[in-house]
Amino acid sequence: MNTVAKLLEIPILVDLHVSERIYYVNPHYGNVFAVYFLKNENRSTLDAMKNDDLIGRQSIITKDAAAFNFKEPGLIVLVEGSGDSLELIKSKFGDLLELLKQERAMEIYTQIKEEEKKADEGMGFLFG
Repeated sequence: MNTVAKLLEIPILVDLHVSERIYYVNPHYGNVFAVYFLKNENRSTLDAMKNDDLIGRQSIITKDAAAFNFKEPGLIVLVEGSGDSLELIKSKFGDLLELLKQERAMEIYTQIKEEEKKADEGMGFLFG
């Protein structure tokens, strides 16, 4: 098991009011994150998220869903930041974003983090 995948053995936080998953915690970094699927027809949701004062200050990464073998066209949206921001995403945009289940979310999160790590290593090699 690679280092990133090992770090992702993490518990689920639960919204006690609706008994429904909101986000996951990465204990290595102390941050929380959520991975969503966004249909193409709802892409304007990203602009609304980025324009929100709290949500816009979080790390928002988008990837083409086809890269993760989704049949339906759309985007994968990874949001890392505060629990408050992810709760706000749920309340404002929950009807437009589909929160991925833990296993699939972890798989995608790991792939994105590995891509970032490789990119960082490549930049270090070039400018190191």
